[in-house]
Parts: sequence; structure tokens; C-alpha cells
Amino acid sequence: MWIFNTDGFFSASINPYDKNYIQLRARRKKDIENAAEKIDSNLKIHEYSGSDYRYRIFISKQAFENYMKQSAQNIDYSNFKDAVHKKDMEKNPDKKALDEKMEAYFNVWRIMHRFQEIN
Repeated sequence: MWIFNTDGFFSASINPYDKNYIQLRARRKKDIENAAEKIDSNLKIHEYSGSDYRYRIFISKQAFENYMKQSAQNIDYSNFKDAVHKKDMEKNPDKKALDEKMEAYFNVWRIMHRFQEIN
């Protein structure tokens, strides 16, 4: 499952070594730190430099469900991309990194917009 929320971009899937756990993966360290902070500040962030998703945390299915519920309950914006921009500027005002992230998000939006059915 791909997830875009104001914490970042994630891929969630079953942990192939323990089916009772979810591996939440991210390409940016700050994204996984944002999620880990909300799930459990004691979580270990694993780094796999040769992987397509460099950063990972392993959490119970219940912890993942709670995180997703909390993410949904915290929606207080009418425009997702603007909310991401605002949150990132508040937490880490690195303009270059934010511009790159916003460009990536816009590219996903643009591609999925082209994919949208016309009729």
C-alpha cells in the first residue's frame, strides 16, 4: 500500500520474516522519522542503502492501524499539497529539499491525473 500523508510518502507491506508485523518503508529519512515519532518514539529506524526504500520501521498491525486512523483524524486541510508544504516549512525549512519533495508529489499528481478516466 502506498501512503501519502503530511508525514511523508510510505510503502506499507507485510514483513516477509514475521507476518504479524508491517514494514513501513520510506525513501526519505525525515518521512520515516515523522511516522516513527507518532507511532512509538522508541522505534528503531533501519537503513538499507542498497534498497529501493532506504528507511524502514517494523510495527505491529495494530500500531499501523492506529497510525492510519490518527492520520485520517488529523486531516484539517482542504488542499493536501499545500498542507505538506506548510508542515515541512514549519519542521524543516530546507527550501531545496522541500522544492524537490513538492516536485515529486506534483509529478505523482500529474501522472495520476492523466490516468483519470475522462468519461
